[in-house]
Amino acid sequence: EQFRESAEWGLLAASIGSQANVHYARGELGEALALHQEGARLCREMGLEGGLALSLVNQAVVWFDRGDLDAADRLYGEAESLFRRQVQSELDDLKPTYRRGLAKALTGQANVRRARGDPARALGLHEEAVRLCRQLGHPVELAVSLTNQGNTLFAHGDLEGAWALYTEGEQIFRQLGDKAWLGNAISN
Repeated sequence: EQFRESAEWGLLAASIGSQANVHYARGELGEALALHQEGARLCREMGLEGGLALSLVNQAVVWFDRGDLDAADRLYGEAESLFRRQVQSELDDLKPTYRRGLAKALTGQANVRRARGDPARALGLHEEAVRLCRQLGHPVELAVSLTNQGNTLFAHGDLEGAWALYTEGEQIFRQLGDKAWLGNAISN
């Protein structure tokens, strides 16, 4: 509430996004979506394209989980465009954040393509996301991207390719000591 009474709209949008993430983790998708939409509205009003893009990715995740692939795809696509513009225009110290966001938008779009039965397009998007994550040296997002790419290969019968990606992702999670994601990687 303190942010609502001040001029710190960027902080307000971030706070709203954090609250939305808690609702999402609890499975309260309607509440999460409403808060992400409010955060997006604030970011649009303030011209905060990076925050807007992140909010759009978070909304897309909720729509995907609800089974609305059209809404998810539209939001991931808009976020991708915003992140690409930010990567090209921002100062060097902000580019890694926007590249990470771009990788998330690409992975989300790839998951939509996989769900729609378009493995070729899904794999192309996954490969770009993995490439970005390798460039960034961000191990968690790299391992998640590898696992998602492996899921696409697995769903379309390339068991050897999926195995290689799952194994690489598992090794990263083991190195990080990330037991939650490690369990997911092993279960694949």
